[in-house]
Amino acid sequence: MMINLLYYLTYASAVGAGLLAGVFFAFSAFVMQSLAKLPVEKGISAMQSINSTILQSSFMLVFMGTTVLSVVLGIASFIKMGRTSAIYVIVGSLLIIFGVFMVTAIFNVPLNDTLAAATSGSSEGA
Repeated sequence: MMINLLYYLTYASAVGAGLLAGVFFAFSAFVMQSLAKLPVEKGISAMQSINSTILQSSFMLVFMGTTVLSVVLGIASFIKMGRTSAIYVIVGSLLIIFGVFMVTAIFNVPLNDTLAAATSGSSEGA
């Protein structure tokens, strides 16, 4: 029963990681480039709107859910370390925890908080 549960949790985590990768790719590939083409005050306003909307969207469920699943799967895989598949799950879990969650928490959230406090038409905003 536990092996089936871990299988489904791994599947859900992989789907979550794929969804996150898609969002991050789209954001990098064309959203940020589109915002850069706008006048500064409109770009700031648009980014502030994106930041407030994303906090209330299903993105947060996928972002936090995938992170929590990665922690659970990493611990479970560490316990059954003798299996080759456990190493792959641990590596994947570490990539989500540090490469997605920690990078977002340490670098992106403070930038977004600074942007949220800026007034779009001010010299501070520019």
